[in-house]
Amino acid sequence: MKTIGIAIFEGVASKNILRTQILPALLARPDVQVALVAKSRERVAYHEKEFNDARISYTVIEPHRPKGLDAFFARLKFFLLRTETTVMRQRATAPSPLHFFLWSLLNQALARPTVQKIVRWGDYALVRPLSYAVYFEKHRPDIIVAANLFDEAEAQLVREARLRGIPTIGFVNSWDKTTARSGIRIFPDHFIVFNEQVRDELVRYHGADPAKIFVGGIPQYDQYMIRTPSPRDVFFKSIGIDPHMKLVVYSPLGGTFWSGDWAMIDFLQKIVSEGRLGVNVALLVRFPPNEFVNEKELASRPWLYYDYPGMRFSTARGSDWDMTFPELDHLSDTLTYMSLLICYASSISVDAAILDRPVINIHFTLDESVRFGGFTVEQLYRLTHYRAALASGGIRLVENADALAAQARAYLEHPVQDRKGRARLAREQCAYLDGKSGERIGNFILNYL
Repeated sequence: MKTIGIAIFEGVASKNILRTQILPALLARPDVQVALVAKSRERVAYHEKEFNDARISYTVIEPHRPKGLDAFFARLKFFLLRTETTVMRQRATAPSPLHFFLWSLLNQALARPTVQKIVRWGDYALVRPLSYAVYFEKHRPDIIVAANLFDEAEAQLVREARLRGIPTIGFVNSWDKTTARSGIRIFPDHFIVFNEQVRDELVRYHGADPAKIFVGGIPQYDQYMIRTPSPRDVFFKSIGIDPHMKLVVYSPLGGTFWSGDWAMIDFLQKIVSEGRLGVNVALLVRFPPNEFVNEKELASRPWLYYDYPGMRFSTARGSDWDMTFPELDHLSDTLTYMSLLICYASSISVDAAILDRPVINIHFTLDESVRFGGFTVEQLYRLTHYRAALASGGIRLVENADALAAQARAYLEHPVQDRKGRARLAREQCAYLDGKSGERIGNFILNYL
């Protein structure tokens, strides 16, 4: 048997690998078994109930905590990437202008291909923790797949695999990490990315070899191409709304990033109730799966129709979450039957574009003091990865409350507006729209066994 080792340290890893066609593609080969490694016993117990194939095994490893030289390089990686996003973030979070000035000087000196290469060499040569020895000795994997190269735990997994001479594949599992996160401490033998844009950023900002980058598409979006939606009346019954209504979906950023979601929800409900968006319009709020909703605020709005998806494995907002297959199906139905999506800068704008649903991004706040994780609303749309999405022409920015109401009504009355832009957005961000990205990525991994 050949053993494929896969890290499922984060919710996005489960969503991208376990809940897509990647896992079935791997197990389609009868001589393959999958050894999953996680850092949460609760997560393993949860997944074992559902993914219980005899060829799937689980190991729990305590979270990796860098010390000494390991901690030094873990900190240094944040100086190895310089983009408009990282500069804005440092400017917003620096304790003083002097701190930002000193960071900027060091960042400009270190965020260069030659320096990045030297730092990676030093990191690999000097750091020697063996956090995963038990895992490697137990499963003896033939290849390691790291689902988030920017995570410290997975950088260590790749390091130990390389030290043992085991081939490695790194999955860049988000559209923003190559420009918003940090440098990559340890390069795998090969990369998998969603699209050409991320591939080019990996080369430009991180010095990766383009010949070692595979563009596979976005596996979690395959469902939009291959799944048959639930009947319209069944879906609307599940959310408690009349199926004859035009559905407007608001996707909040979540309370971790800012405090303005509830005011925006109230405003949207107000303009719907007043008929400013037309007749037979209903609002559905879809909260993020990795956030916690303020139950007190929710209870004070008994009129609110909402979805609150996700299983959370910790009490803090972050990466330790999961969405079930029924929840993913419900998301697909929501996007299929909605008439309009309203949100701030978010990847769900791409989901909507794939299904040719109009997208409005809000370019204002109802409270000028509000910040988005340190950013102003204007800076939110200058983030490197999001500028490319806006350039597609598939997303409408609205600058004030009246413009939001007017554009929402215009889209509800004429949804074909910006259709070409949405098609471009979907094409550029997804690379493939054939429903086979999971299968494609799974076969790529199998080729290296």
